[in-house]
Amino acid sequence: MRWTTLAVVAAMAVPAWAGSLSVGSGVQWYVASFPDLSGYIQQANETIRFVNDMGDVDGHVVPIDILRGGPGIVVSQSLGYPVGMGAQLLMLKGGVSTEGSWTRDGVEHDVELSLEIGLVAGLAQATLAFVGGLLEVSLAAGWGVAWLDHRCEFNLPAGGAIPFAPLPDESQYRTNGFVGQLGVRAMLPLRPGVALGTEGGLRFAPLGVPRADGEALDLSGDGVRDELSFSGVWVGLTVTLIFEL
Repeated sequence: MRWTTLAVVAAMAVPAWAGSLSVGSGVQWYVASFPDLSGYIQQANETIRFVNDMGDVDGHVVPIDILRGGPGIVVSQSLGYPVGMGAQLLMLKGGVSTEGSWTRDGVEHDVELSLEIGLVAGLAQATLAFVGGLLEVSLAAGWGVAWLDHRCEFNLPAGGAIPFAPLPDESQYRTNGFVGQLGVRAMLPLRPGVALGTEGGLRFAPLGVPRADGEALDLSGDGVRDELSFSGVWVGLTVTLIFEL
């Protein structure tokens, strides 16, 4: 009798949960390597340090930080329980910059270098809930559009064996491609229909070579095209609203 009662309760509960709609939003911090952008930044920093150390040059320019990631926002919805199907909108950004000037023989040499990146992706997602909905695994895939805003003005003092001369540029480069991710979320119910969550996961987003006005990205000017990839890991916080349909 006990098992029969449990079976009846489960049978009644499944349709209700299967008709549940989850709507969530969250913030996250992602980490990616950006190998081509990092290589360019390291070359620029070698030049900055070289000029900073020149004895007959006044002024100091702070080396630029290596680009390792940034903040993100995600909005999602999923229909069904414990297996859900839905969609997700993902927005990521990041950037590094430096500026300053050197003075030599009374002549000022201005320096400005900035790299701003972003990604917007629309993803279809499938979710699977465990432990009464307290733990959720998700798999998402879709298409993303990414961009790189590059501004470079390097007026270098003459003299010395300058290791690398960054090319002047003020362009926005764009690319697009496949984005996929695998995530895990732990949920803490705050009240009926409202839950706070922590999440993390892996992202696969090699978006290829960005272009501006048909020109491929080549920051170092060495003839080798630079790629933009948001592949990496992320962690975040989410708020989820659950509605019974």
